[in-house]
Amino acid sequence: MPLPPPAAQRKHIHTRRIACEVYEREDGLWDVEANMIDTKTYDTERGKAGQPLHNMWVRLTLSEDMVIRSIESAMDAFPQAVCPMAVHPMQDLIGLKIGAGWQAEVRKRVGGALGCTHLRELLAPMATTAMQGMGGVLRARGTGQPRQGKGTCYAKSDEEDRARYRLAVVARAAKAAVPAR
Repeated sequence: MPLPPPAAQRKHIHTRRIACEVYEREDGLWDVEANMIDTKTYDTERGKAGQPLHNMWVRLTLSEDMVIRSIESAMDAFPQAVCPMAVHPMQDLIGLKIGAGWQAEVRKRVGGALGCTHLRELLAPMATTAMQGMGGVLRARGTGQPRQGKGTCYAKSDEEDRARYRLAVVARAAKAAVPAR
């Protein structure tokens, strides 16, 4: 089901496309590749309309237990001359396991000035793509991690959890509707 029509006329300004793909390798490892492309609909000091401002890549090579065995990053388009220097720090993620605490550990190792915001932003969808891509195949072989369980999202919660959620939403809306004194 697509989104409803917008409430007002609008002008397209910017597009960010992120694509993630999972590959099973012959050596028993897995590659997860991601690409981010940012374009604008107008000319800027950094380029013409439609030309990528960012065109960045990351490849994670994972073992079946979701541990990063190697990582490659590349930048085909970037806004600042120093940007490619942020490719090498991504190597600090080797040995990290995708799972609980993943995002916090990524921020610790390559957050802020330690790395590139855009390369780092690719890692979250890469992690969930790895789980989606590898999970079913490995579970069918009897070697995968169990599916995420109860309470990990709205669909996997029970009716009691959903009722608590709906009550919290109503309470927040009611509180927001009361004028401040």
